[in-house]
Amino acid sequence: MSSKLEQCLNLSLNIYAHNKGKEKELLQDHIELCKKYFDKIWTEKNIKLSLHTIWDSLVPDLTKEEIDFLDCAFFNTIIFHDVGKANPLFQLNIMEHPSECWKEWCSLEQGTSHSLLSSVFYLDFFYKKLSENSIEKERVKYFRYILWLNSYVISRHHSDLNDVEEYLNKFKEYGEVEYIINSLKDNVHPYYKGLFFFAKVAPKKTLKKLELVRNNLSNEQTIFQFFYIRLLYSILVCCDYYATSEYDNGVGIQSFGDIIDGKAYYEIFSKTNVNQTIRKYEKEKRSNIQSKSMIDDINILRSELFLQAEEELNIHSSENIYFLEAPTGSGKSNTAMNLSLKFLQDDKKKLFYIYPFNALVEQNKKTLSEIFKNSSIDNQIVVLNSLYPVHKTEKNKEDKNYYEKILLDKEFLNYPFILTTHVRLFQTLFSNRKEDVFSFYQLSNSVLVFDEIQSYRNEIWTEIIVYLKVLAGIMNCKIIIMSATFPNLDILSEEYSESIKLIQNRDYFFKHPLFKNRVNISYELLEHEFDLEILKSHIEKQSKKHNKILVEFIVKKTAKQFYQMMKDRGDVLLITGDDNLYEREEIIHKIRMNKIEKVILISTQVVEAGVDIDMDIGYKDISILDSDEQFMGRINRSSKNQGIVYFFSYDDAKFLYKKDVRVLESLTLKNEKMKEILKEKDFHLYYEEVLQKIREKNKKNNENGIQEFYGLNKNLKLKQISFYMCLIQENMWKKSICFCRKLNIKGEEWDGEKLWIDYKKLLLNYEIKYSERMVKLMDIRAKLQYFIYDVPMNIDLPYDDQIGELLCIKDGEQYFENGKLRDDIYDETYVSII
Repeated sequence: MSSKLEQCLNLSLNIYAHNKGKEKELLQDHIELCKKYFDKIWTEKNIKLSLHTIWDSLVPDLTKEEIDFLDCAFFNTIIFHDVGKANPLFQLNIMEHPSECWKEWCSLEQGTSHSLLSSVFYLDFFYKKLSENSIEKERVKYFRYILWLNSYVISRHHSDLNDVEEYLNKFKEYGEVEYIINSLKDNVHPYYKGLFFFAKVAPKKTLKKLELVRNNLSNEQTIFQFFYIRLLYSILVCCDYYATSEYDNGVGIQSFGDIIDGKAYYEIFSKTNVNQTIRKYEKEKRSNIQSKSMIDDINILRSELFLQAEEELNIHSSENIYFLEAPTGSGKSNTAMNLSLKFLQDDKKKLFYIYPFNALVEQNKKTLSEIFKNSSIDNQIVVLNSLYPVHKTEKNKEDKNYYEKILLDKEFLNYPFILTTHVRLFQTLFSNRKEDVFSFYQLSNSVLVFDEIQSYRNEIWTEIIVYLKVLAGIMNCKIIIMSATFPNLDILSEEYSESIKLIQNRDYFFKHPLFKNRVNISYELLEHEFDLEILKSHIEKQSKKHNKILVEFIVKKTAKQFYQMMKDRGDVLLITGDDNLYEREEIIHKIRMNKIEKVILISTQVVEAGVDIDMDIGYKDISILDSDEQFMGRINRSSKNQGIVYFFSYDDAKFLYKKDVRVLESLTLKNEKMKEILKEKDFHLYYEEVLQKIREKNKKNNENGIQEFYGLNKNLKLKQISFYMCLIQENMWKKSICFCRKLNIKGEEWDGEKLWIDYKKLLLNYEIKYSERMVKLMDIRAKLQYFIYDVPMNIDLPYDDQIGELLCIKDGEQYFENGKLRDDIYDETYVSII
């Protein structure tokens, strides 16, 4: 592709783009570097395929000439993004450019900014180019609309994404852009010679025409334009960042962290004992199994699930979104891994495993490291969350650019295999913050595996599945969504193609005695008079027959209260959301590794998913049916004995789940129909009712209806979309406090106060390079997590120090009792589901 920039800009004037390196960088040199990285992304990420999918949606019946125009307009955002640096004040004050030609022309009173000016130049050039094109007059409006989207992205390439309306307002009569154009029109500076065709086409009328196009967008088109802006913004910022880094530090990026040899992943995976056993069963025994009644080995049942999902995938390999619904303990994770690694043998370049909790991330990282140990692939599997140090892809510490390379890899997700939380991924998909959108382009040609999707806020389930279906089509993604209690989200996205159900006969597995009857259910505590003393007495009787008992409350305060009632026994442990990483690891490790013979574990819902424990019996305060089933998955996981769960009702879940339709009494275990559904594992019947209620809400044409969602996308209210799709709501906000004390971590004593001092010193040490400082800060922060506790915003404790929003209490031990954060620091009204 050629920019033809020379047609409109006189680059012989030595316009500078940057001046922090050994010598000032000419704008033309910066543009060439940006082009280099654009070409690399364009080729390696197959951006052409994504763009043409978007063009086909936004503009009907495109000709080759029209496609070429749109491709050229897309590419030239890279060329034009910094031409506004010709702003005389930018050259004089920022570039310290003493040329007389800048001094003679300083009438533009817009400060030293350049991004908005660049977007005006871009529009001017392409409006003229469009007028010279033979595109039919009735169709020009579509192309102008896309040009405005492109110019908006240029205007924001140094900023967060704001609402597009704010940008368009700058073009209204007497607005900021009119002032700029009038200033430049009257100027005879050679740099601007030949520009400002745009000034003659009446921007006010143009805005009205843009509004007409926008208002006529279909619901699906509104989602396409939303992702188009993210894709362009991500690529533009990436190219600019990489080019600037190469100028500043000489660090050229050679790889985007894509998977080179997908077959190598699958070959290692297929050699594990579990998969060798599955293939042996497939080859030698499977044909002899005539019915499920003949299967009395849970591992054979798991093999069947694995093979049936694989067969269904092979039949529908050209589709994009797949649902994997399977019982707890049926080997979902191994099955999903088999499917995702199969995609790597085709053309997929990255793997993203998305989990609702950090505990699941940690658990699966250990599993994957065991599978790929003693291979180079183990180092390619990267955990992205605040609990892990920065991954060191660069091994040569003697390299002067060691830290720059590591930081660039982290910021732009230059990793082949990523494990992260859904909060982190949703930031990439929906946040308006610049840093969050950096890596969006990396989703191209990737595989995304979502676990426990039912844990997401159900008031945005419709929006989630609509976004994912469009995303998969645009970015050529394969998406696998798995759960034991699976909501058929296709029901909520009627306008879009159906997803593929990888297990066609789900009852084959859910109703098999090995899964269905693994845990018995008792409602004796739910159907009679109940209080905590009754619960205590019941547990004490059962503890004479069972060694491992799990008790779950939905309110933290109640869990702590019951722990106080039981703790004198000596075999009682407590785990809640108040515990930090260190405390949870210690407790779970003791139970999982059988380091304690008898235990009564009292907890909140932190144990429901992602905690690999196998308890004999359980007690649970009922909440939503998904949660109740997840809890049952912690009981008798090995299927060696007969487990039992006693349900009771103590705290009101409505206070905690607020907008969640699943807390309606008719959808909980207070309803006989729901008891039968849980017993028979007929979760599809449960979700028929849940999804119907969500559909009813969607039909309401008000702030609670789905049209509000499409309206936000149509008008590109990017800040509001960011908030709308946020998985953590305002009523869940907390603040972080570092309680300094001394802890023994894996046989080594860590001093919280010393770590805090080192962290602060490093933060303020501007003598070392930014990249080195950031990498080391993240490494120390990973250790500080063992001392950091998240507490409600309304808790007011005297603190000794502060870094940003992170508070520090140096004598942290005073707030602990028996290793736990003291209850009396919390407000009486404070409750939490974790």
